[in-house]
Amino acid sequence: RLDLSVKCFSKAVELRPDHDAAFFSLVHLLGRICDWRDYEGQFVRVRERIDQGQTGGLGPIFALAYPLTAEQMCAVAGARAHGVMATVNAARPLLFPWEPDFGARPDKISVAVLSADFNSRPVGQLVQSVFKLIDK
Repeated sequence: RLDLSVKCFSKAVELRPDHDAAFFSLVHLLGRICDWRDYEGQFVRVRERIDQGQTGGLGPIFALAYPLTAEQMCAVAGARAHGVMATVNAARPLLFPWEPDFGARPDKISVAVLSADFNSRPVGQLVQSVFKLIDK
């Protein structure tokens, strides 16, 4: 039902051309259905928005498929990292009601692993066995 999604996002962009998330979603969907009619024009606008600091939730993985400069890729990745950190910092009191004692075991390093795929998706199933092997 990608065609229906394209229609909905097209209408959203028509109603609110400044809505970055709708615009980037529309560009992504047009690529998925191989609609290249305004490819150059879309990516001129994509690059302009990224240069203005507007990434609209565009993820670094999807951005790899776009004709972006290294600086623009860094901007997209940086925006995503800032968003993730804001979410983590907001949830920190719920996740860690205590302050971790980083000096308790100086002979070991602490490793944190973060992914949106640690659920019943293949990546989550794959890493479950890896986590069991970690020397705690």
